Amino acid sequence: MDTQNHGTEQPEAEQTEAATEVKAKRGRPRKVEEPAPNTVSLTFDQFKELLAQSKSSDMDPQAFAEASARAHQQLNKKENDFCPEKSVYSYPEGDRERPRPEMRCDTYWCGDKVEEKSLHTVLERELMNRVSPGSYLCSRPDGSTIKVDVIGTYDHKKELTKVEFTFPVERNMQVPSMTTWLREMIEQSSSLVLA
Repeated sequence: MDTQNHGTEQPEAEQTEAATEVKAKRGRPRKVEEPAPNTVSLTFDQFKELLAQSKSSDMDPQAFAEASARAHQQLNKKENDFCPEKSVYSYPEGDRERPRPEMRCDTYWCGDKVEEKSLHTVLERELMNRVSPGSYLCSRPDGSTIKVDVIGTYDHKKELTKVEFTFPVERNMQVPSMTTWLREMIEQSSSLVLA
């Protein structure tokens, strides 16, 4: 192996400096955030009111302060005080006008608690409330079935206090929608009652 320097190689210190320069130049330049100036925005009507008051001869500091406070209050007002809270998870009227159904007790789907504002549709919540504790065979998209256990916990008065929907989870598992499984469970429990 030839260890002589033939003038084509740079010393190690120069190589690291050159690499640092290249790294510093790569990518987009960083944006420097400038602090926003302290300003108050006024609507055209608010500005006209302040201008009219400042031109009047009896303009006193108290009136100017009150007008400025009103403008500031208008600026900080919520844009939509009475939001109907409509979403794909609520009734068409929205959660404010027609709240989603409450769960009959603490309910868990595969370990996750179904909260008041959780991402479950009205139909899913209604169906979960109708399923009785027990074991069910639910279909999968590939035609096979999977055992879903609905475990109920009761208090001393024999009232349901907790419901857990559990099933084995596999890697790359394909499952139908929650409503499909819930409907199958309700259908199976009603056919057991009728038999």
